[in-house]
Amino acid sequence: MDKAKSLGIELLFLPSYSPNLNIIERLWKWTKKDCLNCKCYGKVAEFTEAINGSLMKTKKTWTKGEKPIQIWVGDYC
Repeated sequence: MDKAKSLGIELLFLPSYSPNLNIIERLWKWTKKDCLNCKCYGKVAEFTEAINGSLMKTKKTWTKGEKPIQIWVGDYC
């Protein structure tokens, strides 16, 4: 913390469990829904391909400044 302070960085801590504040949790929620919703994969390679395909559909919009970072995934825009 001292190093961050000396560099002029303000650390903001999230509550111990805050999935709505943690952007990666939203991404994984949408990815799981896209890849696992009523689907069964016979091989690990098929599952891996589905995950990679879902992540490739991800559109990222990073908004800096006063607005929060927003991520839209695939058809969930």
